Amino acid sequence: MLPELVQQPLPFWPDEDRAAPTMMLQSALFGCAVKGERPMVKDMALATWGSVTIRYTGERLDQGDLDVWYELVHRSRDSLGHMVPVSAYSLLKAIGRSTGKTQYEWLKRSLKRLQVCGVEVARADGRGYQGPLVAAFAFSERERKYAFRLNPELAELFKNEGFTRVVFETRLKLKTDTARWLHNYINTHRATYERPHRVKLQTLHELIGSETKNMRAFRKRIRDTLEQLQEHGVVESWEVTDNDTVVIVRPDRNRQGALSFE
Repeated sequence: MLPELVQQPLPFWPDEDRAAPTMMLQSALFGCAVKGERPMVKDMALATWGSVTIRYTGERLDQGDLDVWYELVHRSRDSLGHMVPVSAYSLLKAIGRSTGKTQYEWLKRSLKRLQVCGVEVARADGRGYQGPLVAAFAFSERERKYAFRLNPELAELFKNEGFTRVVFETRLKLKTDTARWLHNYINTHRATYERPHRVKLQTLHELIGSETKNMRAFRKRIRDTLEQLQEHGVVESWEVTDNDTVVIVRPDRNRQGALSFE
């Protein structure tokens, strides 16, 4: 039986954190930026972790788009299904962007990508979500103000601790899309000393949505990224083994809100 469409707030998380459905952060939905024109895809099956399936239609999304969506979700925690006003200036500042003309234009394009896309997310139990990531947004070009609305049905993806929190200040300090993607992904796993998270390099290549065919270069990129994440306290220890298995241990901390498919 489908859930009743009852207006409900999203789960609580601290103001310094941002949160998104775990299954999205363990997939190629929000990948890494590529040079040139963004690919346009139709009903594309994306790489995912575990038994989740995600199909996507629209311009491919990257970590910049996820920054925007993180902030929209954060501001809609108690207002799913309702228009939420926001200035372009405050939105850009919140995600660590400058506020020049180029960035205002980029923000509007990102909002449009999130609004015109189609996402189908299905869990193993057959429940999920189908629709855009932003239901609608209105804008005033002169005042540089927006009002946006997220579908209340998105709440289904946050139920039963099906979301992951990230410390947004840490995310904004990371230098590359690969680092920001891995920051999300690592936070979705417990990755303890007793039970480290293990993932094949080829699997990471698919989940990140990397277009490089040079696995040697990709291996170096992952090593460099893990060093960066260790410097920022996201990773306690890590290793890339001789058979290209990436082994990760997180610092011992409260991970409420993280759902592991390990």
